Amino acid sequence: MKKILFFLSLGLLTFVACNPDDNNTTTDGPVIDFVSGSGFISGNATIKRDTVFSIKIDATKGTKQLKTISILEGGVAITDFNRVQINAVNISANPTLLFNTEKDGLDDWIISIKSSSNVETLEYTVEVEDEAGLTDEINFSITTFGTVVIESSALQVNNLDGPDKSGVDLSNFKVVVSSDATANIKDLGNAINSTNWLHRIGGTNGAKLRNFPASVTYLSLKFSDDIKAAYNAGTDAANNDVLCDPTTEFLVNVGNTEYYAIKVATVIESNTDNRDYTVIRIKK
Repeated sequence: MKKILFFLSLGLLTFVACNPDDNNTTTDGPVIDFVSGSGFISGNATIKRDTVFSIKIDATKGTKQLKTISILEGGVAITDFNRVQINAVNISANPTLLFNTEKDGLDDWIISIKSSSNVETLEYTVEVEDEAGLTDEINFSITTFGTVVIESSALQVNNLDGPDKSGVDLSNFKVVVSSDATANIKDLGNAINSTNWLHRIGGTNGAKLRNFPASVTYLSLKFSDDIKAAYNAGTDAANNDVLCDPTTEFLVNVGNTEYYAIKVATVIESNTDNRDYTVIRIKK
């Protein structure tokens, strides 16, 4: 009986000694968090579309060193690297590899992102991953706003030397006489000492005309601030007027505060009575 008890005791000791739980070690993952401060977003926010916002973050390693930092928009890594900067430098990869002392922690890192050019709400994620594949992340939503363009109906701009109205009040989408103080553009009439219609529209009462930049079209303009941006990127129209045909598109600035995009839809020529006209559409 004593022998049996001895062997049972020995087996229990062996079992206890071999318990694998006694050899377990805990692996801590990385930690990332916002750093609050003036000019930095630290949660959900509403901002103007197509503008840059910034966050400031700290990240600390766990058991293993940090390996990468990733920036996601709508659950997908941002691939337009020109939209993202880390500490004022455009990223060249996403995820971005960390090196040297970065692997031990990130202190007051500033991440700047150009917001969506659309009016929408998107979720953003900034994630750090360590050498063991463990991750931590922060999440926030950005809602973008903008003023959608308003487009006029078709407006008929008549030959200045004809009997009808030939000026346009752009703000009110209204055809007026060319001498009206509210007119911003007008038809330039016939060539001097001729009945030949010039097919030209020019600025009046201080309005300035510009050609579209190559990368922008009338159709592509969806928001009012895009019209201003296109004007600023455009080139001055020679003599502050344009030759009108069904492909003509141009931009107008009034008083450095109002910006308009104009597209010629139709040009109708009359051979006898100066009742020529141009049909245009306006976006503001």
